Amino acid sequence: MFQLHYAQASHKGVVLMKPFGARKEVPRTILDLAHEVVEWDERGLVDAIRRAARHEDTARWDTIEFKLD
Repeated sequence: MFQLHYAQASHKGVVLMKPFGARKEVPRTILDLAHEVVEWDERGLVDAIRRAARHEDTARWDTIEFKLD
């Protein structure tokens, strides 16, 4: 809690990643202090860090490669 309050006082963004496979919900007090909440996903986490640290938004598109037979 100290680190979350310190980050908020220092105007630093906090990215909260929900625990993978956890059955318990994240406490509301922690959710309220987080700048952004992401799921357990590499792409989502990287984008959230870029938004929080660099203040840039990514324009990613999912691409699917397949062969036409």
